[in-house]
Amino acid sequence: MRNEGLAADLGRRARSYALRLLEMQDRTAKELEGKLRGKGFPEDIIIGVLAEMRSYGYLDDEKLAARVADDGAESRGLGPLRIRVELARRGVAREIIEDAVSRAFGGDKENEVALGLAQAWVGRRRLAHDADVDADADVGAADADTRRRLYGFLARRGFSSDVIGRVLDKVLGQV
Repeated sequence: MRNEGLAADLGRRARSYALRLLEMQDRTAKELEGKLRGKGFPEDIIIGVLAEMRSYGYLDDEKLAARVADDGAESRGLGPLRIRVELARRGVAREIIEDAVSRAFGGDKENEVALGLAQAWVGRRRLAHDADVDADADVGAADADTRRRLYGFLARRGFSSDVIGRVLDKVLGQV
């Protein structure tokens, strides 16, 4: 009888803790499991709480992955490679990641996002350059430096080398 009361109390505490965590931000099942495990809850309690959170719709890796991918593409200017890494780090299954990324970057979306970022980057650089013009600057070296820097910027944002190459050709042809 005493053990049943202890198990029920542990279950309530784990459920309450999980709800507080999910109230603060969306989490993957793996993240929530890690948090519960870190608090020392027993495995059977953790499994029960995860199942309960899923049944309520509070824990859904597919929806979370779709939101992260859409937000990454639309608002944060991230490419598919970076989004894949972020979702994998958060413990999302590979199939779910691929589905979310392919939906977020359907059609020509990766090119559009990369092109918009590159144009903004070149615009900022042009403003800085116009404010500090060096008459003796080597134009060829500046172009190669600009190309290298912009490539690095887009690569760090998670765009593929093919997309970066096309975007560089398009954007730097306008400089």
